[in-house]
Amino acid sequence: MAVFVDTSAIYALLDDRDPGHIRALAIWHRLIAEGEDTVTTNYVVLESTALIQRRASAASAQGVGPISSFMRIVWVDCPVHDQAVSAWSVANRRELSLTDCVSFIVARSHGIDRAFAFDRQFEEQGFALER
Repeated sequence: MAVFVDTSAIYALLDDRDPGHIRALAIWHRLIAEGEDTVTTNYVVLESTALIQRRASAASAQGVGPISSFMRIVWVDCPVHDQAVSAWSVANRRELSLTDCVSFIVARSHGIDRAFAFDRQFEEQGFALER
């Protein structure tokens, strides 16, 4: 089984000031030790890098590369992007990002029903969260 890795998890892994940092490290180490197939998108990698650079530092943001090397990165194509833009526009919710919509579409298209995430959007969409 695969687990989708969200920006919120990557951020918690790399920012030791994040309230979920210790839990994120424990979950990440368990996923890697158990040989779980961790999956994300190039959109999540980009969003994570920008968020960590803005909130922490450019040096901290460079940690995204080594972490993402343990993940299968799905590159978002035009049809998925367009489908996500449509879903995002219809939802019209401030707390739901375009990257979230892309993530849901990619995860479902790959048969993924579990997420390593700390925001409620994945749970609202029916994904089981790694705890």
